[in-house]
Amino acid sequence: AHEAHQPLLQPVLRLCSQLRDWTVLSAAISLLARLHNVLRDETSLELICEHTALWPSVVSSTSSYNIQLVSEHLWQLVTSALEYYPKNISLHKLLGDYYYVGEHYSAAVKQYLLAAVIATDSFTRPLTKVIMEDCVYKRMIKCLSQLHCHTQAGVLCQFLEEVDYNTAFKSFTESMCHDCMDTYYDCIWDVNILEYLIYLQNKKGNKDRAKKAIDMIGLLELNANNNEEIKREAANKRKIRFMQALVRQYVL
Repeated sequence: AHEAHQPLLQPVLRLCSQLRDWTVLSAAISLLARLHNVLRDETSLELICEHTALWPSVVSSTSSYNIQLVSEHLWQLVTSALEYYPKNISLHKLLGDYYYVGEHYSAAVKQYLLAAVIATDSFTRPLTKVIMEDCVYKRMIKCLSQLHCHTQAGVLCQFLEEVDYNTAFKSFTESMCHDCMDTYYDCIWDVNILEYLIYLQNKKGNKDRAKKAIDMIGLLELNANNNEEIKREAANKRKIRFMQALVRQYVL
């Protein structure tokens, strides 16, 4: 709310800070997340949170609210909740969204990765769409691009339900790049991307890099004629390898 109303808010905020029950906590968090989205009014930068549909999608006078104050207290409530529910996947995703909206891209990637680590028990289980939705991957791709880790962004484009070839190819051609393509060849399973990399590296005269991509595309497990189970296993193995590499960089 507006600065003039801040003293009136303090008892409410103190009460929120003392919440422990998950049902009550999640309701309070969803209220602040909804209010944050309404005040910001940018669909592409919405915080994705459970139970936000419980709350009104409009407020009578947005000018009477201070979005910075709402944002700060949402952060306090989410981080406090994580102290009591450290393995709550939705909280990590929400905190990732919070950092994404605030353009703290490295912190956002860390939270999204923590959600994946927890949901897969440190990648001992497959990384399914139920665990990590396309909207999360798209935000991770944007974060990595903003961090000039364009190779990582390009590789992550494979994780989408429909591979985003335009973004992937554009990422691989970026000149200002803070990560190394050589590190991630064995994390690529999409044959179209490998074929593009062969073309790109040959065009640049990087014969050694082109050969690496050729070697990858020649692996039996990436054969286009394989059955769906073999293709899925090949993709899952490479997904896990790539996510573990990201965890080493952004989390550990």
